[in-house]
Amino acid sequence: MKKGLIIVLLFITSLSFGQDKTLEYLSIKVQYGIKTTGIVNDVHVDIGSSGQHSLSGKVFNDDGVVKINGREYRSVIDLLNYFGKNGWTIFETRQIKILNEEYYQYLLVKETKD
Repeated sequence: MKKGLIIVLLFITSLSFGQDKTLEYLSIKVQYGIKTTGIVNDVHVDIGSSGQHSLSGKVFNDDGVVKINGREYRSVIDLLNYFGKNGWTIFETRQIKILNEEYYQYLLVKETKD
């Protein structure tokens, strides 16, 4: 009986300590423009600068193009599909205008385990 009780207590303890989950965020910024070739867009992914993000060292922004693990993303839809397949969900969207610059921002969130 004591052995069974100890096993149950160990199991409950492992469950309570194994449930440490936190939220992680990222932002996708999209800016549209018109050129002689038509409508163009620049995309940018912001994961913060702390170095503590799970995507640190994997996401790079290069002149309106986002590079993740060696693959280039030029479209916000391609980025949303990529992040959606990897467990990210849209938390908030907004249109922001600063002076004459207007862009769209998508805030994504993902639940992670510590």
